[in-house]
Amino acid sequence: MAGNLLLRTLTVKSILETGKYAGQKVGTILEVDKNYLRWVYYRQAKLSFTEDILNQLSIVGEFVIQKPSINDEVYHKLNIILNSQLTDEERLDKYVQKKRIDNTEKKLYNIRCERDQIIKLGKSNLQAINHSKGKYSKLTTMKYYI
Repeated sequence: MAGNLLLRTLTVKSILETGKYAGQKVGTILEVDKNYLRWVYYRQAKLSFTEDILNQLSIVGEFVIQKPSINDEVYHKLNIILNSQLTDEERLDKYVQKKRIDNTEKKLYNIRCERDQIIKLGKSNLQAINHSKGKYSKLTTMKYYI
């Protein structure tokens, strides 16, 4: 049993469980960051995508690899081909979009940290916040309602 690898084939409605887009649907990621999904395909041995997603990612013909496996060489070869087809304007748009995504991820990370912090507070600490007493008196619960 230990030698058997389970292969998970993701669809548009599948949710990624790990990585920078953890908890998001593949279809959503497909709209904003196709390169990340290409990276997942070539770097995650146990994950694959349906044929329609592979077509949208331009992974066809010689660029399709046998799963379960990883292949950096094919990934880099495909990226070189795809990037050489971009105009200067498209490269600039891609760079700007990546910066926006990075900023959004930072904001989401901060929100998750705040949420995790408030979840760790027990009943008595939450009461202290509500009654403005104790070490949490400077906190307000209103900032956690986003």
